[in-house]
Amino acid sequence: MERVNLNLRTQYITDTEMFRNGTPSNFIIFKKLCGTGATHGEAKVYKRHSIIIVPNTPVLKGKKEAIDENGNSKYPDIFVVYEGVSKQEVEVYLNGQVTFKKILCTPEAYILKVKPAIEENNNFNLFTDFFMLLDECDKITKDADFRYSLVAPLDDFFQFKNKAMISATALIPSDRRFEEHNFKRLYVKPKFNYKQNITIFDTNNIVATLKEELAKVGEEKVFIFLNSVELIQVIIELLQIEDFSKVFCAEKSKVKLIDSGFSNVSTELTDFKKYNFLTCKFFNAVDIDLEEKPNVILITDVLRKAFSMLDPYSDSVQIVGRFRNGIKNAVHISNSNKNLKWKEKQRAISFIKDAYDTYKDLEVMKAITTKEGAIVILTEAMTGSFIHSYIKENGEVDPYLVDGFLLDQAITGYYTHINKLNRAYLHSNFFRPTVIKMNYNINDAHIISMKLKSTASALIQNISEILRANENAPSNGVLNFDLGRSNEVIRKQHADIANFYDVIGFDSMAELEFNKSAIKLKVKKTEKELERNNPKLILKIQSLYKPDETPSEMEIAADFQVIYNDLGICEIARPSHLTRYYIASRTSNDQGIKVWKIKGKKVL
Repeated sequence: MERVNLNLRTQYITDTEMFRNGTPSNFIIFKKLCGTGATHGEAKVYKRHSIIIVPNTPVLKGKKEAIDENGNSKYPDIFVVYEGVSKQEVEVYLNGQVTFKKILCTPEAYILKVKPAIEENNNFNLFTDFFMLLDECDKITKDADFRYSLVAPLDDFFQFKNKAMISATALIPSDRRFEEHNFKRLYVKPKFNYKQNITIFDTNNIVATLKEELAKVGEEKVFIFLNSVELIQVIIELLQIEDFSKVFCAEKSKVKLIDSGFSNVSTELTDFKKYNFLTCKFFNAVDIDLEEKPNVILITDVLRKAFSMLDPYSDSVQIVGRFRNGIKNAVHISNSNKNLKWKEKQRAISFIKDAYDTYKDLEVMKAITTKEGAIVILTEAMTGSFIHSYIKENGEVDPYLVDGFLLDQAITGYYTHINKLNRAYLHSNFFRPTVIKMNYNINDAHIISMKLKSTASALIQNISEILRANENAPSNGVLNFDLGRSNEVIRKQHADIANFYDVIGFDSMAELEFNKSAIKLKVKKTEKELERNNPKLILKIQSLYKPDETPSEMEIAADFQVIYNDLGICEIARPSHLTRYYIASRTSNDQGIKVWKIKGKKVL
């Protein structure tokens, strides 16, 4: 695919000769920067009918509600189509007074409403009268595996006479149709300083590092991007910032948060608070207009929430680009995991190819066999394989799902070591990264496990590790952190685990693999041993008898029980307990009564 470069000397791409009369056709456009006016031009400036497909509803609502500096609608002629807007409303717009139709829609809305409305209208030819622009086109590759509807408009896309794909972080698809339609790659090259400084915190405690970063910003607004509402809620609760925080997320996540007791949540970017948490619904395309330049924090937790991994080449660029007036500071807080499973590009390609070849072999075997059992087994093997979901109705592998798989593998690789993540930021050619290591005596696994669902053994391990860490001074290069969870608080909240720790110690708990049942048995046994070695108990019992005395078994049991009760020891006294504290032998007196002859005291 031929490469074309376009030098950009001003902020807006529409000022260039190449874009002055419209987005050029048959190009995949890598615009490099967000906010260069590419969508603006197609939605308002260019004198032609346009269909602009964007991935998420917030983008459409943002364009619909946008106001210019005079308080007027910024895009008076556009018509946005998403859930809740009917096909009939599209028809009314097409028959209305707007000269150049500017339709902005989601991929789903295009298929279900926009396309049929235009095709049923005698005044328009869909493929020759309209320019189609796929905006934020990288989402097709990134999200096709869980939202395949993003791919649906592509069959139509290639039928349009005039068409283009654009994104600040565009990806080159492997779809052969781009070559067949002579597409070119257009790289917009800004000729002014645009690179963004970003600090990458390599940490074992995301919450602790975030707490320190929030302390630096004072009363300024902070926008925190993290693709997990569950983790967002945990962080808010741990930092005790509920009254100053707001979460922006999808409708399903909103309901989940409200049901769990957190009400300050919205699906619309309005009424910002001091701490604003945003999920991936707001990573792309939406405009956040603020008078002040905010602090932006990106968070990744690969140990608990793998889907929170951010791609420095796309996600991070898009996030920073949400703020049209720029940002004050950018930070990415992340942990890493050398044990993450991933494949380098060529291995990943071979993996897909081998899986597909085997699938086709099974298909052939199924076609030639007449045995019912064999057909059932082969069918189950095919439909149960991961590659089955990659195969289209025509039997070919879907290139967008394969591209998405390759991208996921690459992103996972970045998080196996912080140096790889740093290198990705450098190679993005958008950031100037600085890495700072922040290690703490208590890590994420400890504090987050107290909020997230975890097994009993995991909780016991984490609490006991916190108790041990708080008792010992941190080693060199390790920071102390307890998040207000001092041993006193921990002991109050988890009294049973604290008792386990006190009675048998961390090493014994580890030997028992933090199994609660095994620990309770050992604790019970140890507590009895501790009771028997109580100095007060020993002193009182060894004061009962002298050498050569012969107390009866009944006397021994009664004497011991009085002392047990007096010291609060919950045990039934038995004559045999005498041998714990005395050297003695069991015998019978002249009356045949069982007695114990005292020979001396045991040294305990």
